[in-house]
Amino acid sequence: MSSPVLVRPMNGHFQALLYGSELFLAEGVTREAAIAALVEKLDRKQVPEQWVTIAWPCAAVSDFAGAVSGTEAEAWDEIVREAYREQDAEKAAEFPE
Repeated sequence: MSSPVLVRPMNGHFQALLYGSELFLAEGVTREAAIAALVEKLDRKQVPEQWVTIAWPCAAVSDFAGAVSGTEAEAWDEIVREAYREQDAEKAAEFPE
């Protein structure tokens, strides 16, 4: 398996960091030593936490249809319209015709 790793100099030594996870960080005197330390850490899997995927009964975004109604729905519609007006104004200022 391969994963992207960030290797960066840090205060006279190097850090190797598995992309997206501060839990998988190792240090070494050289770039190679930092990478080797990270590989060793990954081999031992000494990480107390892990990400998992869960499933819940909601099958689609459309399941939320109707969750907001009445005055709340009108308020949300106005918020959306205002956001689009602001976005259109920014684009018009950025790209004048």
